[in-house]
Amino acid sequence: MSTAIKIFQGRFGRVALLDMDSSLVAHAHHHCHILIKAGGADSAFLVRGERQPLTSETAVLVNAWEPHAYTHAGPPGEQTLILALYIEPSWLSEIQRSLTLSSHPRFFPQSCVQIRSETRKFVEEFVIGERYVPVMLIAIGKATQEGHPTTRLTVDEVTSWN
Repeated sequence: MSTAIKIFQGRFGRVALLDMDSSLVAHAHHHCHILIKAGGADSAFLVRGERQPLTSETAVLVNAWEPHAYTHAGPPGEQTLILALYIEPSWLSEIQRSLTLSSHPRFFPQSCVQIRSETRKFVEEFVIGERYVPVMLIAIGKATQEGHPTTRLTVDEVTSWN
């Protein structure tokens, strides 16, 4: 069974923390898909008909409309936590024109990649334990020099409120 523990949604698409303990049927959607193991047992996805491992060292990349299926590698009941990024191709093309190709079926040239230690650290920080309640992140300190201009989008530009 697949259970969504956390979901963040906005114009960018959505980010979901999924608790998986059984396989899922093949499916496809219009999002680019980045899948990172956040905890639990190693598992895999079938992408382009080939088994792609999902481990602490790898991420699985799925192109828009590319059929893929989750294959639970652990024993029944053993869980895998997956951080799933469903990225909206139209949002990517708004941010940077060269990313217009993100809806192309070969945007990601390979389906499995090694992840860097920085990415692993981000995932570990993002997936905080269930006994903690995320309230607010506050940067504390005083700037030593004037900040540089940024191209960051405001919360209202990337989030839809229900």
